[in-house]
Amino acid sequence: MRLLEVNTGLYPEPGSPIVPVETTPAVTDLPFRVWVADVTPDEWNQIQANPGLLPPGWSLEGRQTIRRAQ
Repeated sequence: MRLLEVNTGLYPEPGSPIVPVETTPAVTDLPFRVWVADVTPDEWNQIQANPGLLPPGWSLEGRQTIRRAQ
């Protein structure tokens, strides 16, 4: 499972790569791994225009958008 979190609290150096972090829970026999990558709103806009900016092996195909409750 790959999660891309749009985070307004990030201030990355310009040109910094998007680095996913594994956050798979320590559950026995979990049939998948969980990876999370945080991006700024500006980076998200750039990714939508150019999905090649995503980490290797990631794509926007089949994506689902989930928003926090207001």
